[in-house]
Amino acid sequence: YVVAGSNSLWHANTKHRLNRWHLFIVGGIDGFSRFITILECTDNNKAETLLNCFKICVGVRTQHV
Repeated sequence: YVVAGSNSLWHANTKHRLNRWHLFIVGGIDGFSRFITILECTDNNKAETLLNCFKICVGVRTQHV
């Protein structure tokens, strides 16, 4: 894919490798620069948790622009 520039497309995903211990890794990157935007370890795999991580990340990123 072709991305116009930084912050045009973000990828977010969760990993379940530690679900035996109820730990889930939430990660996100900028599709253009490959900059890590989200990296969080949570105790659940709910969509609401991913959304909250995303909202926090967007708030931090807009403060630095």
